[in-house]
Amino acid sequence: MLLDWITCFYPQIANPWTLQVGIFNLPWIYVVLHPLYYLGPIISAIIMQIAVIISIWYICDRLNLPILHRVFIYLSPPVIWGMIMGQFDGIILLSYFLPGWVAPISVLIKPQISIGSIRNLKPISFLPAIILAISAYIIWKWPFSIQFPSVGGPFDDTFRGPLWNWSPWPFGLILLPILIFSKKISTRMGISPFLSPYIGVHSLIGPLIALATTNFWLFLLGWIFLWIRWWKMVNVGL
Repeated sequence: MLLDWITCFYPQIANPWTLQVGIFNLPWIYVVLHPLYYLGPIISAIIMQIAVIISIWYICDRLNLPILHRVFIYLSPPVIWGMIMGQFDGIILLSYFLPGWVAPISVLIKPQISIGSIRNLKPISFLPAIILAISAYIIWKWPFSIQFPSVGGPFDDTFRGPLWNWSPWPFGLILLPILIFSKKISTRMGISPFLSPYIGVHSLIGPLIALATTNFWLFLLGWIFLWIRWWKMVNVGL
């Protein structure tokens, strides 16, 4: 329970000036979250998950999704497993609906889900992200100081590695032209994770929400597939 939060995120929040093993995100995010450290690992995790729940509801609201669709989204592996692990992808997805300058920063935090939020931006919109990236290199030598875990990460070469990686890489790259030319937020949000070489199931919240904006039965089929694939992951890959 809350494995990623307790073993990776919370220790990084406790000491944000030293990059922990398994932390890939822009380190500044943990400086911002540092006050949560004083609430302890459990309370801080609960607050983050409440924020995830609210964020997902807001996104569904912006996309005018019916209540029934939202119920299925909350009862899906990306959301439930993300909460169990203490992930916060739902919050980062807000970048698709926030002012333009937020998008490049969100890409530095979780590029696998937010790359599609960059669209039609003025050059000045990239300035805050550039400043944060340069300062992160000066302080933490990030991203060159990233330490990948040997198990459960992008370079996991054990039998469980492929089961935990939900990316169709490199076949997902055929979707790149759609991402480049599409102006529809739900489409861009749905495609983004499939361009990454590695994605966890919690990073599929965006695609599931995007699918919910289409035909309900297609959405339901995708929801069922996620549960079958998740069952295989936890019963074979753990």
